[in-house]
Amino acid sequence: MARAIFFLFCFAGLNLLGAQTFVIKPDSESGKDAEIWSYQTATTDGGVRESSNVFTWTMGGSLAVKRSLMEFNLAALPSVENLIEARLNLYYNPIDRYESVDGHSGENSIYIERIISEWEEHEVYWGNQPGTTPENRVALPTSQTSYQDYINVNVTALVKDMLNDLEDSHGFMIRMQDEFNPYSMCILASSDHPNPELHPSLVLTFDEVQQVSAEKLDLIIYPNPVFKETNENIYIPNAMTRKQNSKYRIIGESGQLMKEGILPSQGNAVSLSGLDSGLYFLVVEYGEKKVYVAKVLVL
Repeated sequence: MARAIFFLFCFAGLNLLGAQTFVIKPDSESGKDAEIWSYQTATTDGGVRESSNVFTWTMGGSLAVKRSLMEFNLAALPSVENLIEARLNLYYNPIDRYESVDGHSGENSIYIERIISEWEEHEVYWGNQPGTTPENRVALPTSQTSYQDYINVNVTALVKDMLNDLEDSHGFMIRMQDEFNPYSMCILASSDHPNPELHPSLVLTFDEVQQVSAEKLDLIIYPNPVFKETNENIYIPNAMTRKQNSKYRIIGESGQLMKEGILPSQGNAVSLSGLDSGLYFLVVEYGEKKVYVAKVLVL
């Protein structure tokens, strides 16, 4: 699976300088994205689709508009002052099951805007969609082909705005620049797409990384070290981490993401199956800007 999130843990005993790259490419479990459309009802879940399509079309002779929302987890990143650039990658979905048109079409220039109010992946719809701001929005021209990917889109200014105001930043909204004239479409893959190569990704480059933005808290785990022959799980007894939807990541020594998921509601067991012997970092995100960290030795 070609996805990685590179995190630099100065708070874990490392003192790192120089340019470092963070790649955030969520899957269906950790990703947060949804489609919303003008003829959508509140009971229609736009957060389970494999596409993040954007269009202006017609339905029953009336104008129909679709927008796409996506949010990347920016917790535990270095200071915004160290951000060199941020690039967004969006991929064409060749097996879209929902739209009747094969590929991008029409005068489909799009905007990418910062979302400034909260939204829930499986509850958002057209009638309660979050607000956005046009400040520093990115304008992309009409696609050159019907199967074009949008690679290395410069969203540096948008991400700086997000890191400067995490409380009022909730991802990207993608929409047509012209939403009043029909028959324009972009067919894009979401983090729920069956092919992980097509999941959206955000690539961030930082310079002179000194610290992370989140509060670091020690995490107690057992057993540690872990002997693979007798145990494939570690357990987190800390009561403070037992919060619904707490996310965890297991990071290798060189910074690559090895595993991620949601902590179970009972027992807080985290599986280490598939990991080779070595030193890892277990990172658990809890609440606003709190990150619990533990070193894990697998033998």
